[in-house]
Amino acid sequence: MNVLVRSLELGTELRGLEDGADFTAIVPTQLHRALNGDAQLLEHLQHAKAVLVGGAATSLELQNLAAQNDIRLVTTYGMTEMSGGCIYNGRPLDGVEIRISDGAIELNGPMKAIGYLGEAPFGDSFFRTSDAGRLENGILEVIGRIDDQIITGGEKLSLGAVTDFLNSGSTHRFIAIGLPDAEWGEALAIASDGPIDESAVKSALRERFGAHASPKRFAANIELPLTALGKPDRRTLSEIFGRLP
Repeated sequence: MNVLVRSLELGTELRGLEDGADFTAIVPTQLHRALNGDAQLLEHLQHAKAVLVGGAATSLELQNLAAQNDIRLVTTYGMTEMSGGCIYNGRPLDGVEIRISDGAIELNGPMKAIGYLGEAPFGDSFFRTSDAGRLENGILEVIGRIDDQIITGGEKLSLGAVTDFLNSGSTHRFIAIGLPDAEWGEALAIASDGPIDESAVKSALRERFGAHASPKRFAANIELPLTALGKPDRRTLSEIFGRLP
């Protein structure tokens, strides 16, 4: 709906994928697919003057690969409560304030919604998001969702960070999830739409994140469930693991 409203407000012409467009918006999953075999989507992105990518954290590796393939990428961050995207390439629009509180991104600005229907208004306070991030020299880096963290063996582990790490440079897609475990509290599980070298994955994750990041379960060569926005559907994936032997 936002795409249609913006087009009407700006007086621009909507076009389909096959027609080409000056500006387009995608999620990181679509960018990965374009760079790993979807020739039509890749051509569409290469012809655009700018490609907005958002909806989830986009790894630096994926951004660099896009640049190497002549895709003029612009990372975007925002949410419905802030009237959509309000931070581009880590820099806020005029009037947007950013701060990090206990690791969470908080935003304020004139485009913030009044509040939720039937609830008390937001007022002048910052809106606390569910995303983790850090600020460096005024540039925001989105790390991932706070609620995608699990505690395994007493240590915190970001499922988003693990997923991004495994997907960097891989032609197959990976999703990391946490599963209930009597010994570990939550056990790290890895799924992929291709084959998995379990020993190599365990070694790479231990080296990158520590001993607690060693996966306990794997599911290879499955269709990875995604939400309508192209984000990992971990609830459905958990049900798939539950049906596996």
